[in-house]
Amino acid sequence: MPNTTVGEPACVAPAGDRCGEGPVWHPEEQALYWTDINCFLIHRFEAAHGCVKSWFFDEPVTALALTWRWRSVRACCCGSRASTNAAITAFACMAGPPSA
Repeated sequence: MPNTTVGEPACVAPAGDRCGEGPVWHPEEQALYWTDINCFLIHRFEAAHGCVKSWFFDEPVTALALTWRWRSVRACCCGSRASTNAAITAFACMAGPPSA
């Protein structure tokens, strides 16, 4: 049987979340996205640089999904305010793959 020993868990992105959840790995960007529902945030962690970028919304972000068609991460919020819809559109554009 192969050795499956795993080291101790370590915090690599101390974002200070109240309720960090819903991680989504983006393989092309080599980045991890997740939400903090209670603080209305989406975070993006780049392991190569060790940096975290965050986006704030007007209401809780409840889900993230990686879309293969657009190769981007999409967000879903509670409610349907126009400002939130505009913020999600802006997030989808900003969070896309970096230009080469």
